[in-house]
Amino acid sequence: MRKNILITGASGLIGTALVDLFRNKEAYKIIGVYNNNKPVIEDKNIIYLQGELTQRKVWDDMKSLKIDALIHCAAKTPGTFKGEAAEESRLVNLEIDKFAISYARAENTKLIYISGTSVYGIFANKICDEDCETHPTGPYVKGKVESENEILSDKAILKYFILRVSAPYGPYQRSETVLKIFTRNALAGKPLIYYGTGQRTQDFTYVKDVARACLKAVENDNYGVYNIASGNSVSMKELAFFIKEITNSNSQIKASDKKDPQELYRPSFNISKAKKFLGWFPGYPLKEGLREFIEYIKENEL
Repeated sequence: MRKNILITGASGLIGTALVDLFRNKEAYKIIGVYNNNKPVIEDKNIIYLQGELTQRKVWDDMKSLKIDALIHCAAKTPGTFKGEAAEESRLVNLEIDKFAISYARAENTKLIYISGTSVYGIFANKICDEDCETHPTGPYVKGKVESENEILSDKAILKYFILRVSAPYGPYQRSETVLKIFTRNALAGKPLIYYGTGQRTQDFTYVKDVARACLKAVENDNYGVYNIASGNSVSMKELAFFIKEITNSNSQIKASDKKDPQELYRPSFNISKAKKFLGWFPGYPLKEGLREFIEYIKENEL
């Protein structure tokens, strides 16, 4: 019998990759929920539902679907991670998350909650595993920790995965990240400018690897919290050179006159738990993921 997989945020970065991964697997039927943005991928084996996930009626209407696993990707991302807008996003996300958690509890459905490694906070020279304390900075990340804690403290939810994803990127990414800015500038022959010394690092995780981690969670009963990352960080200066090389650009790479407020940020995440208990490991080296990402931007956003 086919399993019914409910994906919230089905038109977002991770949601789109999930739909793309699952739609060719005969063992699953996909129900994708989206709000304002129409999903990019359409297929006869996918059912799309449009609805505002802060409304109880939307969740009540989905109780008849007999869902086997809920992959909860939906979140309101603020334009800035400080101030009133960020706090508003936190409150909206907490409301959506509470409905998702209540749904999983009431329907005895496996819950796969997409969180982020940002819950560990800003740190330097420290390898974080899943037992490290959380130190959220800003309302958006604080909300993620609050929802994680609600899942972990709810004794009625026995079937859960919390996936802490590090800096996901890939096609259909709407936010203006450093990857997008560098790529567009490189393709236009404009300078690639980094802040500070350019030594701040980031562990970018290709979205197809994130989708594969979710699939492993659907197929697995080793419940718990997992870091999902590439396992390899790159500095902003190195990133600029990678993108220049892949695009064969003549852009200059140079420092800005502005300091980097996260100059000492050196994230490193232990992913051995995901390898051991989920059977998951990253399959896309940064350069390979960047090539696909850059080709998408060239074909769709220029």
